[in-house]
Amino acid sequence: MSTGRIILPGEGRSVSTPTFQATFLVTGPEAHHASIVENLIAPGLDVGAHLHNGTDECFYVLDGELELFAFEPTRRTADGWDEWESADGRRPVRAEAGTCAIIPRGCPHAFRNTTRAPARLLTIASPVGALESYLEAMAEILTTRPPSEHREAIARMRAAYDTHQITLFKTPPP
Repeated sequence: MSTGRIILPGEGRSVSTPTFQATFLVTGPEAHHASIVENLIAPGLDVGAHLHNGTDECFYVLDGELELFAFEPTRRTADGWDEWESADGRRPVRAEAGTCAIIPRGCPHAFRNTTRAPARLLTIASPVGALESYLEAMAEILTTRPPSEHREAIARMRAAYDTHQITLFKTPPP
């Protein structure tokens, strides 16, 4: 006989940095197909355009507003993704609460918070475990290293976690 689990508000293991908090709701030991993480995204955070060859993701905006995209642009530029456009005319969108984005493996994507208020984002990722390990490693960099080391450390960490960086991960100024 199987037993389920109910996760109440405030429960779940979390990692926190000045720019994001990730609360792990469904993780490796109890999930067979996907991880579920609730993210609190601080104003000014831009995760940078990137893609994963081995991970599918789904984003659902719970509260607040983010700019996001999920498409292959006609031309990738390293300096930013705000002007990117797909061959069929898609461009980055303003994603308000209730917006859902499906990101299959190999699809470039990014989000950023350009508002003055935090945003809450639910992320579902498959396979199980990849997202948790990635967010834990990112939190360690952002909380233990000086900002002058973030860019190189994040690029190395992303490469190790199947995150192919196209534009830079940017944190808000202190």
